[in-house]
Amino acid sequence: MNCHTYNKKETSMLSRMPVILMLVASLSVFHPGLVNAADPAKPKNDKPVPEKVEVQEKFIWGIVVNLVLSSAFSMFSDWLTKKLGGDPGAGGNALTLPSFGNAVNAAPTPVGSASDIRGMLVNVAVVVITGALSGKLNSTLTRAFLGKDVPTTAAPKAPLQVKDGDPNYQAAHIAILAVDDAGNVTGFRPVREGFRTGERFKVRVISTFDALVAIGNINPSGKEKQIYPPAKDTIISVKAGTEIVLPLVADQYFQFTGETGTDQLVVTLVDPRALEGKPSKARVHRQDVEFGSNFAQEVTPDTYPVISQPIALLHQ
Repeated sequence: MNCHTYNKKETSMLSRMPVILMLVASLSVFHPGLVNAADPAKPKNDKPVPEKVEVQEKFIWGIVVNLVLSSAFSMFSDWLTKKLGGDPGAGGNALTLPSFGNAVNAAPTPVGSASDIRGMLVNVAVVVITGALSGKLNSTLTRAFLGKDVPTTAAPKAPLQVKDGDPNYQAAHIAILAVDDAGNVTGFRPVREGFRTGERFKVRVISTFDALVAIGNINPSGKEKQIYPPAKDTIISVKAGTEIVLPLVADQYFQFTGETGTDQLVVTLVDPRALEGKPSKARVHRQDVEFGSNFAQEVTPDTYPVISQPIALLHQ
Protein backbone atom coordinates (compact mmCIF):
# COMPACT_ATOMS: atom_id res chain seq x y z
CA MET A 1 0.00 0.00 0.00
CA ASN A 2 1.25 3.47 -0.87
CA CYS A 3 -0.20 6.36 1.10
CA HIS A 4 0.32 9.99 0.07
CA THR A 5 -0.63 13.38 1.42
CA TYR A 6 -1.35 16.07 -1.11
CA ASN A 7 -0.54 19.76 -0.83
CA LYS A 8 -2.24 22.29 -3.08
CA LYS A 9 1.19 23.44 -4.25
CA GLU A 10 3.09 20.23 -4.13
CA THR A 11 2.68 16.52 -3.72
CA SER A 12 4.51 14.71 -0.94
CA MET A 13 4.52 11.34 0.69
CA LEU A 14 2.28 11.06 3.72
CA SER A 15 4.26 11.80 6.82
CA ARG A 16 1.51 11.95 9.35
CA MET A 17 -1.99 10.99 10.08
CA PRO A 18 -4.27 10.31 13.14
CA VAL A 19 -8.13 10.33 15.26
CA ILE A 20 -13.58 12.38 17.20
CA LEU A 21 -19.00 12.15 20.80
CA MET A 22 -22.39 14.36 21.74
CA LEU A 23 -24.59 15.27 24.66
CA VAL A 24 -28.39 15.22 24.77
CA ALA A 25 -30.17 16.77 27.71
CA SER A 26 -33.57 15.16 28.23
CA LEU A 27 -36.15 17.06 30.23
CA SER A 28 -39.31 15.43 31.55
CA VAL A 29 -42.14 17.79 32.48
CA PHE A 30 -44.73 16.88 35.13
CA HIS A 31 -48.30 17.73 34.20
CA PRO A 32 -50.65 17.87 37.22
CA GLY A 33 -53.94 16.08 36.75
CA LEU A 34 -57.22 17.94 36.42
CA VAL A 35 -59.24 18.42 39.58
CA ASN A 36 -61.98 15.83 40.03
CA ALA A 37 -65.30 17.64 40.73
CA ALA A 38 -66.54 14.74 42.87
CA ASP A 39 -63.48 14.84 45.05
CA PRO A 40 -61.37 18.01 44.70
CA ALA A 41 -58.52 16.31 46.58
CA LYS A 42 -58.08 13.72 43.84
CA PRO A 43 -56.94 14.30 40.28
CA LYS A 44 -59.22 13.35 37.45
CA ASN A 45 -58.14 9.98 36.07
CA ASP A 46 -59.24 10.19 32.46
CA LYS A 47 -55.58 9.56 31.64
CA PRO A 48 -52.79 8.17 33.81
CA VAL A 49 -50.85 10.93 35.50
CA PRO A 50 -47.14 10.49 34.77
CA GLU A 51 -44.82 10.31 37.70
CA LYS A 52 -42.66 13.34 38.24
CA VAL A 53 -39.12 12.64 37.08
CA GLU A 54 -36.41 14.28 39.13
CA VAL A 55 -34.19 16.36 36.90
CA GLN A 56 -30.64 16.81 38.14
CA GLU A 57 -28.14 19.34 36.93
CA LYS A 58 -24.85 17.58 36.24
CA PHE A 59 -21.47 18.56 34.85
CA ILE A 60 -20.64 15.91 32.27
CA TRP A 61 -18.07 15.84 29.47
CA GLY A 62 -17.30 19.50 30.14
CA ILE A 63 -20.90 20.77 29.86
CA VAL A 64 -23.59 21.38 32.50
CA VAL A 65 -26.83 19.59 31.56
CA ASN A 66 -30.14 18.58 33.07
CA LEU A 67 -29.63 14.84 33.24
CA VAL A 68 -32.22 12.10 33.46
CA LEU A 69 -31.65 8.47 32.54
CA SER A 70 -30.71 8.44 28.88
CA SER A 71 -28.73 6.45 26.37
CA ALA A 72 -25.05 7.25 26.04
CA PHE A 73 -25.43 7.81 22.30
CA SER A 74 -28.34 10.25 22.58
CA MET A 75 -26.46 12.32 25.16
CA PHE A 76 -23.31 12.19 23.05
CA SER A 77 -25.14 13.27 19.91
CA ASP A 78 -26.30 16.46 21.58
CA TRP A 79 -22.84 17.05 23.06
CA LEU A 80 -21.30 16.68 19.60
CA THR A 81 -23.73 19.16 18.05
CA LYS A 82 -22.88 21.71 20.74
CA LYS A 83 -19.13 21.19 20.39
CA LEU A 84 -19.14 21.46 16.60
CA GLY A 85 -21.33 24.55 16.71
CA GLY A 86 -24.24 23.17 14.72
CA ASP A 87 -25.05 20.37 12.31
CA PRO A 88 -22.16 17.83 12.55
CA GLY A 89 -22.77 16.89 8.92
CA ALA A 90 -22.55 20.38 7.46
CA GLY A 91 -19.97 20.42 4.69
CA GLY A 92 -19.20 21.79 1.26
CA ASN A 93 -17.42 24.99 0.37
CA ALA A 94 -18.69 26.79 3.48
CA LEU A 95 -17.01 24.38 5.87
CA THR A 96 -13.96 25.75 7.65
CA LEU A 97 -11.73 22.90 8.75
CA PRO A 98 -9.60 23.34 11.87
CA SER A 99 -5.89 23.45 11.10
CA PHE A 100 -3.10 22.71 13.54
CA GLY A 101 -0.14 23.13 11.21
CA ASN A 102 1.78 24.93 13.98
CA ALA A 103 1.59 21.78 16.12
CA VAL A 104 3.04 19.75 13.24
CA ASN A 105 5.87 22.20 12.57
CA ALA A 106 6.88 22.58 16.23
CA ALA A 107 9.43 20.22 17.76
CA PRO A 108 7.62 17.29 19.44
CA THR A 109 7.27 17.68 23.21
CA PRO A 110 8.78 14.81 25.25
CA VAL A 111 6.42 13.47 27.94
CA GLY A 112 6.97 10.63 30.39
CA SER A 113 3.72 10.43 32.34
CA ALA A 114 -0.02 10.75 31.96
CA SER A 115 0.01 13.77 34.27
CA ASP A 116 2.52 15.50 31.95
CA ILE A 117 0.16 15.00 29.03
CA ARG A 118 -2.96 16.08 30.92
CA GLY A 119 -1.10 19.13 32.23
CA MET A 120 -0.34 20.49 28.76
CA LEU A 121 -2.02 23.84 28.12
CA VAL A 122 -2.42 23.51 24.34
CA ASN A 123 -5.40 21.82 22.71
CA VAL A 124 -3.37 19.85 20.18
CA ALA A 125 0.31 18.87 20.29
CA VAL A 126 2.65 16.33 18.74
CA VAL A 127 4.38 14.56 21.63
CA VAL A 128 7.11 11.95 22.04
CA ILE A 129 6.35 9.34 24.70
CA THR A 130 9.42 8.49 26.79
CA GLY A 131 10.43 6.06 29.53
CA ALA A 132 8.23 3.19 30.69
CA LEU A 133 5.18 4.88 29.18
CA SER A 134 6.64 4.28 25.71
CA GLY A 135 6.50 0.50 26.02
CA LYS A 136 2.93 0.60 27.30
CA LEU A 137 1.88 2.87 24.44
CA ASN A 138 3.47 0.64 21.81
CA SER A 139 1.82 -2.51 23.17
CA THR A 140 -1.55 -0.73 23.34
CA LEU A 141 -1.27 0.53 19.76
CA THR A 142 -0.05 -2.84 18.44
CA ARG A 143 -3.08 -4.55 19.95
CA ALA A 144 -5.35 -1.90 18.45
CA PHE A 145 -3.75 -1.96 15.00
CA LEU A 146 -4.14 -5.75 14.86
CA GLY A 147 -7.89 -5.36 15.44
CA LYS A 148 -8.01 -7.17 18.78
CA ASP A 149 -10.89 -5.06 20.14
CA VAL A 150 -13.25 -4.31 17.27
CA PRO A 151 -16.36 -2.33 18.36
CA THR A 152 -19.81 -3.87 18.30
CA THR A 153 -22.82 -2.23 16.66
CA ALA A 154 -25.10 -3.50 19.44
CA ALA A 155 -26.59 -0.71 21.56
CA PRO A 156 -25.16 -0.19 25.08
CA LYS A 157 -27.38 -1.75 27.74
CA ALA A 158 -26.57 0.45 30.74
CA PRO A 159 -28.00 4.00 30.76
CA LEU A 160 -25.72 7.00 31.06
CA GLN A 161 -25.31 7.98 34.71
CA VAL A 162 -23.09 10.30 36.73
CA LYS A 163 -21.81 9.34 40.18
CA ASP A 164 -19.58 11.63 42.25
CA GLY A 165 -18.98 13.70 39.14
CA ASP A 166 -17.83 10.75 37.01
CA PRO A 167 -19.91 9.58 34.01
CA ASN A 168 -20.02 5.83 33.39
CA TYR A 169 -19.33 6.30 29.65
CA GLN A 170 -16.73 8.07 27.54
CA ALA A 171 -17.27 8.62 23.83
CA ALA A 172 -15.71 9.68 20.55
CA HIS A 173 -16.68 10.56 16.99
CA ILE A 174 -14.82 9.56 13.82
CA ALA A 175 -15.88 10.61 10.32
CA ILE A 176 -14.47 10.24 6.81
CA LEU A 177 -14.33 13.54 4.91
CA ALA A 178 -14.15 13.20 1.13
CA VAL A 179 -12.13 16.00 -0.49
CA ASP A 180 -12.19 17.16 -4.12
CA ASP A 181 -9.25 18.43 -6.20
CA ALA A 182 -9.90 22.01 -5.07
CA GLY A 183 -9.65 21.03 -1.41
CA ASN A 184 -13.37 21.30 -0.68
CA VAL A 185 -15.04 18.77 1.59
CA THR A 186 -17.68 17.09 -0.57
CA GLY A 187 -19.26 14.90 2.06
CA PHE A 188 -19.09 13.11 5.40
CA ARG A 189 -19.65 9.42 5.92
CA PRO A 190 -19.42 6.74 8.63
CA VAL A 191 -16.48 4.39 8.97
CA ARG A 192 -18.44 1.40 7.66
CA GLU A 193 -18.34 2.89 4.13
CA GLY A 194 -14.53 2.82 4.00
CA PHE A 195 -12.26 4.26 1.31
CA ARG A 196 -11.47 3.53 -2.32
CA THR A 197 -8.22 3.53 -4.27
CA GLY A 198 -7.16 6.99 -5.37
CA GLU A 199 -9.72 8.83 -3.24
CA ARG A 200 -8.59 11.93 -1.34
CA PHE A 201 -9.86 12.16 2.19
CA LYS A 202 -9.34 13.51 5.69
CA VAL A 203 -10.47 12.08 9.03
CA ARG A 204 -12.40 14.06 11.66
CA VAL A 205 -11.94 13.08 15.32
CA ILE A 206 -13.35 14.49 18.56
CA SER A 207 -13.72 12.85 21.98
CA THR A 208 -15.16 13.50 25.44
CA PHE A 209 -11.80 12.66 27.05
CA ASP A 210 -8.18 13.82 26.73
CA ALA A 211 -6.80 11.45 24.12
CA LEU A 212 -3.64 10.23 22.45
CA VAL A 213 -4.48 9.70 18.78
CA ALA A 214 -2.66 7.59 16.20
CA ILE A 215 -3.47 5.91 12.91
CA GLY A 216 -2.12 2.54 11.95
CA ASN A 217 -2.27 0.42 8.82
CA ILE A 218 -2.64 -3.30 8.18
CA ASN A 219 -1.68 -3.96 4.57
CA PRO A 220 -3.09 -6.76 2.37
CA SER A 221 -0.20 -8.98 3.52
CA GLY A 222 -1.23 -8.57 7.16
CA LYS A 223 1.69 -6.38 8.25
CA GLU A 224 0.87 -3.61 10.72
CA LYS A 225 2.60 -0.30 11.34
CA GLN A 226 1.84 3.18 12.59
CA ILE A 227 1.55 5.64 9.69
CA TYR A 228 0.41 8.83 11.44
CA PRO A 229 2.41 10.24 13.04
CA PRO A 230 5.07 8.05 11.38
CA ALA A 231 7.92 8.45 13.88
CA LYS A 232 8.34 5.85 16.63
CA ASP A 233 6.88 6.83 20.03
CA THR A 234 5.32 9.96 18.49
CA ILE A 235 1.59 10.58 18.88
CA ILE A 236 -0.99 13.38 18.76
CA SER A 237 -2.20 14.68 22.13
CA VAL A 238 -5.71 16.19 21.98
CA LYS A 239 -7.70 17.89 24.74
CA ALA A 240 -11.24 16.68 25.42
CA GLY A 241 -13.80 18.42 23.22
CA THR A 242 -11.25 19.60 20.63
CA GLU A 243 -12.11 18.78 17.01
CA ILE A 244 -9.18 17.72 14.86
CA VAL A 245 -9.10 16.84 11.17
CA LEU A 246 -6.25 14.65 10.01
CA PRO A 247 -3.81 15.33 8.49
CA LEU A 248 -3.50 18.32 10.79
CA VAL A 249 -2.27 20.65 8.02
CA ALA A 250 -5.28 22.16 6.23
CA ASP A 251 -4.09 21.62 2.64
CA GLN A 252 -2.87 18.05 3.12
CA TYR A 253 -4.95 14.95 2.46
CA PHE A 254 -4.65 11.19 2.54
CA GLN A 255 -4.71 9.11 -0.60
CA PHE A 256 -4.09 5.37 -0.92
CA THR A 257 -2.88 3.70 -4.08
CA GLY A 258 -1.03 0.52 -4.96
CA GLU A 259 -1.62 -3.08 -4.01
CA THR A 260 -4.72 -5.07 -4.79
CA GLY A 261 -6.66 -6.49 -1.89
CA THR A 262 -7.92 -4.81 1.27
CA ASP A 263 -5.99 -2.44 3.53
CA GLN A 264 -7.13 -1.63 7.04
CA LEU A 265 -6.75 1.92 8.33
CA VAL A 266 -6.98 1.81 12.15
CA VAL A 267 -7.87 4.97 14.09
CA THR A 268 -7.06 4.71 17.80
CA LEU A 269 -7.78 6.99 20.77
CA VAL A 270 -6.22 6.22 24.16
CA ASP A 271 -6.83 8.07 27.41
CA PRO A 272 -3.24 8.64 28.69
CA ARG A 273 -4.29 7.37 32.13
CA ALA A 274 -5.05 3.99 30.55
CA LEU A 275 -1.31 3.57 30.00
CA GLU A 276 -0.56 3.98 33.72
CA GLY A 277 -3.69 2.56 35.28
CA LYS A 278 -6.35 0.21 34.05
CA PRO A 279 -7.69 0.45 30.51
CA SER A 280 -11.41 -0.26 30.35
CA LYS A 281 -12.13 -3.85 29.32
CA ALA A 282 -15.72 -3.04 28.38
CA ARG A 283 -16.70 -3.60 24.75
CA VAL A 284 -16.72 -0.45 22.64
CA HIS A 285 -20.09 0.28 21.01
CA ARG A 286 -20.41 1.92 17.58
CA GLN A 287 -23.34 3.83 16.13
CA ASP A 288 -23.15 4.74 12.44
CA VAL A 289 -25.01 7.89 11.44
CA GLU A 290 -25.20 9.82 8.17
CA PHE A 291 -22.31 12.17 8.95
CA GLY A 292 -19.93 9.76 10.71
CA SER A 293 -19.64 7.13 13.44
CA ASN A 294 -20.08 7.55 17.19
CA PHE A 295 -18.35 5.36 19.77
CA ALA A 296 -19.06 4.79 23.46
CA GLN A 297 -17.25 2.72 26.08
CA GLU A 298 -18.39 2.08 29.63
CA VAL A 299 -15.81 3.03 32.26
CA THR A 300 -15.49 2.98 36.05
CA PRO A 301 -13.81 5.62 38.27
CA ASP A 302 -10.50 3.73 38.00
CA THR A 303 -10.61 2.56 34.36
CA TYR A 304 -10.05 4.64 31.23
CA PRO A 305 -11.17 4.43 27.59
CA VAL A 306 -9.30 2.90 24.67
CA ILE A 307 -11.29 3.22 21.42
CA SER A 308 -10.02 1.73 18.17
CA GLN A 309 -11.77 1.31 14.82
CA PRO A 310 -10.43 -0.36 11.66
CA ILE A 311 -11.63 1.14 8.37
CA ALA A 312 -11.45 -0.88 5.18
CA LEU A 313 -9.70 0.47 2.06
CA LEU A 314 -10.78 -1.52 -0.95
CA HIS A 315 -8.26 -1.33 -3.79
CA GLN A 316 -10.02 -1.35 -7.15
